[in-house]
Amino acid sequence: MNKNTVARIVGTLKTVTKEAAQRGEIDYDPLGALVKPEGEPVDFVVLTEGEYSKLKAYKFGSQKIQKIADMLIFMCETGFHYRELQNFKVSENVYISASGQKMISILRQKTIKSNPRPCILPFSELAEKMIEKYGGEEMPRISLEKLNSYLKEVDAILNFNKNLTSKVGRKTFATRWLNLGMSKESIATMCGHSSSRITEEVYMRVQDYKVIREMEEAKKNIFDHSTSELIQD
Repeated sequence: MNKNTVARIVGTLKTVTKEAAQRGEIDYDPLGALVKPEGEPVDFVVLTEGEYSKLKAYKFGSQKIQKIADMLIFMCETGFHYRELQNFKVSENVYISASGQKMISILRQKTIKSNPRPCILPFSELAEKMIEKYGGEEMPRISLEKLNSYLKEVDAILNFNKNLTSKVGRKTFATRWLNLGMSKESIATMCGHSSSRITEEVYMRVQDYKVIREMEEAKKNIFDHSTSELIQD
């Protein structure tokens, strides 16, 4: 059992005993003084803008691998987990907003029992194009094991040298929108999270082009401010 699994189990047990003590079901919290062990750093795999552009543009020689690449693109466009990908149906999960835009609303399968929250996000043109390519209603069905296995082939063909799995699409989705300037709260809504903290800690990383863009904007603001002071003087 690895450190991350142990940390997750201990954290869950501490939550249970703490709530039981607060409700008076037990006299005291027996794990109150127990310090949750730290997990090992998790390898954060996300596609850069350049890699995502390459994925979208590349034409795979194998129809099977092209299908897997299309599924990854769809997950990058929607932020879906594997289970949302497999459950998604246009007829059930797409609606028209008051402003006339096509939107997706689908319950996160991971928390559907404990804390059901929908993922609400625009139905992008590219995501719709992927759906239309496969009949207009849903994406292809495939086992998680096969999906992750074939994603390794996608990685090898594109020479990304990354551990591509079904989770990469969701992390790429959240990270892209963060770096494009969307608020963490809106990204949390699209991902179906109860808190933007979860989204930020697990799914988002600031990429270099966001840092560069913000630095250029800061320089421009400094220049504009300095120019304004000179004019006033």
